[in-house]
Amino acid sequence: MTSFCRICIKQKGDDNLNREKLCLAIINELAKGNKRFKHEDLDIELLEMNSAIHFLLRENYISYVDVYINGRYDLSTAEITLKGEQFLKENSQKMETYTGLKGIRDWVIN
Repeated sequence: MTSFCRICIKQKGDDNLNREKLCLAIINELAKGNKRFKHEDLDIELLEMNSAIHFLLRENYISYVDVYINGRYDLSTAEITLKGEQFLKENSQKMETYTGLKGIRDWVIN
């Protein structure tokens, strides 16, 4: 998955954030039917969440996400694509240590 290099551009926020794990967590939450989580639930900055969502949309891991000019987003209609499902499957071993939103901050830090 070399395409994740594009999302690893240094941004304002936590330099230790593992953006691949963040994307995995977002896709996993959507796969479980959780479409109401926000960046605050993930304990990350809005910019980090927006970057991950834009990447997932652009690379066709997810679809049907509303992204607004002000930087906000709406995941209520989000769907995981076949590519997103395959990505989850390929990374199932990493997902074994994922405990859900409450422990996500520790999980996404390198």
